[in-house]
Amino acid sequence: MSWLEYFNKTIAKFKEGQPVDDFLEVINNTTHDFELNERLEEAGIEFYYSADARFLCPLKVKGSDSPFGSISSMDSLFDLFENYYPEVNPKNEFEVLETINGYIESYIGDSPPHLDILHRDDVILSCLCDIHGQNGPNFTNFNIFNSIEESREFYVNKGWFIESQHDEMKSHSDSQLIAMFKEYVVTRT
Repeated sequence: MSWLEYFNKTIAKFKEGQPVDDFLEVINNTTHDFELNERLEEAGIEFYYSADARFLCPLKVKGSDSPFGSISSMDSLFDLFENYYPEVNPKNEFEVLETINGYIESYIGDSPPHLDILHRDDVILSCLCDIHGQNGPNFTNFNIFNSIEESREFYVNKGWFIESQHDEMKSHSDSQLIAMFKEYVVTRT
């Protein structure tokens, strides 16, 4: 079966409400960088790194939980607090928020991974994308959703902060970030 047929079968099963986890596992089971790119190209599915990029910043994603090998050793935001910002007073919400926003700005300003979303056949297709310098975008973690909101919620629940350049969407409000800090950092100290 060609990759075009395989992707089409996966999308059709999803639209019928059937489980597609096994299909997604086959699609995403790659042995080298850019392999998923090749499969997507063969299937005629074109994701683009666009001005509407939804940038991802790891809040609680770390190590083996990270979908990106290139950031597998990177500390998540809340691990950074524990390891590098012990002077941040957890009771001073302004200081906590200022540090969180500084980390997010710094991370997003440094070619962060992003969430690519594509409308196709009445569903939302998504991939995570990591830029590999002159080699360009490397897509991983192909997935299917019923809506952009469902996609966003999926990644937020996995521990990612999402910020869109185009519509200035942020996945977490300031109060949510402070609450997460208190839950993750303060309870661990």
